[in-house]
Amino acid sequence: MPLCAPLSHLFQQDRAFFNQLYADAQWRYPRLEGEQFSAFLLAAVDPLSAAIDSTGHTIDREWLSIVYTAALELVSHKLAGPAAVSPWHNQLWQQFAKLPALLLLAPELGAELSNCLHHVLHHPGGAPQHWLASIGRCAPYCQTPDQLRQVAQIAAWTAGLAHYRHSALSLLPCLDDHLCSPLFNLSEHSETWPKLFQQLQENPWTQVRNKGLTAPAPLLSCGAFSGFGGVFMQPPRVGCVDQQLFAISDQECWELYADAFGSSLQAVPRPAELNLATCYPDQVAFSDQQLRTPQGSFSLAGYGDITSACYCHQTLAVTTSLSHAILLVPLS
Repeated sequence: MPLCAPLSHLFQQDRAFFNQLYADAQWRYPRLEGEQFSAFLLAAVDPLSAAIDSTGHTIDREWLSIVYTAALELVSHKLAGPAAVSPWHNQLWQQFAKLPALLLLAPELGAELSNCLHHVLHHPGGAPQHWLASIGRCAPYCQTPDQLRQVAQIAAWTAGLAHYRHSALSLLPCLDDHLCSPLFNLSEHSETWPKLFQQLQENPWTQVRNKGLTAPAPLLSCGAFSGFGGVFMQPPRVGCVDQQLFAISDQECWELYADAFGSSLQAVPRPAELNLATCYPDQVAFSDQQLRTPQGSFSLAGYGDITSACYCHQTLAVTTSLSHAILLVPLS
């Protein structure tokens, strides 16, 4: 199948320039294969170029060099193209043909959104399908590239990257209701949205399921043994400084974020004032291997002794002697 006229014309006009970009990429990434790259150009870049042409606009060498370079990076790392290790980047780029105006204004969006998706893919518990679905619902309503960037960051939070919670909540008021509703899969002009936004701000365990609010799961976990893909060499302990949860294992330290959308551990230097003393909120008690909370009673049989516990932001974090996971208990 031939390339669309604008794309074919640019490749013919600046053949030496684009051949050099390809040669440079192949020198850096010997795994780059010409057939796979050509297939990705035909499947993703060509439909986008044709969609832009159909709006009466014309792509130029500068625009194509940005998109071409991003495509080279993805195919070189086996993130896109026929030999991609997962389908997600291919699916993302296939959506771009539906957004010709935004990609014409900001061709760098291809690389930026691919990078955001990459973070979701490599985050433990990240949900790339959820992120892509959110982008697919919202992107047609975005009026500017910056709006799409904001949607992508908020969608990453709801796809499991809990450390984006603060920045996502600060971005939400900047978005119109017609973007917020599809972002959370609410019906258009839903009266639920103002209530949902307030609850998202007040309660980290507010969930959105099936276009409504539901109660959070009563007991969750975060982290795992490094030998099984986690980060903890030794069973961790938890503490709190200035309303921020921290986890310690061996000589390493992480900030711990958790809410209804997921959990996240971000490596940081250990705060000098970090206190690992065990403490429970008044409504929680532990005895006879039972953790009793307002949400229910949970057996910790098989987990060993509780080694640390602390709470903030309506979240109780508990560690035990026989587990490399941190138990998380919503307190609201």
